[in-house]
Amino acid sequence: SKTSTILDPSFEKGWSRLLRCSIILGLTVTARQVLTKLEELGAKSREETEQVELLEANREATLAAHQSGDMARALDSMDRALQLATHSLPLQAARAESLASLGRYGEAAEQAIAVLQADPDMLEAHYILGLCLYYEDQIEKSFTHFTKVLNIDMNHTKTNEVYRKAMYFKNKREDALAAFRMGDWVTAFRQFTAALTIDPTNRNANKKLYVGRAQTAVQLKYAPPEVIADCNSALLIDPTMMGALMTKAQAFMEMEAF
Repeated sequence: SKTSTILDPSFEKGWSRLLRCSIILGLTVTARQVLTKLEELGAKSREETEQVELLEANREATLAAHQSGDMARALDSMDRALQLATHSLPLQAARAESLASLGRYGEAAEQAIAVLQADPDMLEAHYILGLCLYYEDQIEKSFTHFTKVLNIDMNHTKTNEVYRKAMYFKNKREDALAAFRMGDWVTAFRQFTAALTIDPTNRNANKKLYVGRAQTAVQLKYAPPEVIADCNSALLIDPTMMGALMTKAQAFMEMEAF
């Protein structure tokens, strides 16, 4: 379509096709330019004008929702926009990030993967997929996507932030587990505690840390209520977590409360 308008600037059908392509790609600036050209040619584009206005309105609504921290409203605005901009990869990536912000990591990962299938080099999609893997406690896999971003753009702020946090978390957890295996209970307890302060929002990883610290507290002969408190913290995240249930039961037995 674009080539045809270059060859013949008065080719109305070519401009109309370019307008439709711009809308489904979410390119509202280009769409506005094409609408101006079509108006100069005397063409009517009322439906397309309304669609561009809707895309612009939803973009403004999305930005306002982001600024107010209302991710659910931002997601709703993006879903409406995607009904028109069906092939907009940046919009799909932004939707994935909103899903991740809402803790819907599985859906966010699926959306990011779909974007990467269309554009394997899209940095935002790699960042979002890495973020989802991190919060699903697949930290080693998340590094693949974070390093992909940083190898191309070492100043990618969001990736740098989460990558540093993920690496620090990984090291602290490994230190805690190594001390636990060696029977160095004091160090293990301290490292589990340190790891739990790094990212309170990483629930899938933290539930295991709570159990590890509870089991360490048992070895240190800490009072059963302290052990039970950590088990309860893990069970609030995952009520079926066997390690937490068993350690809690052991603490209750020590209290003779079974």
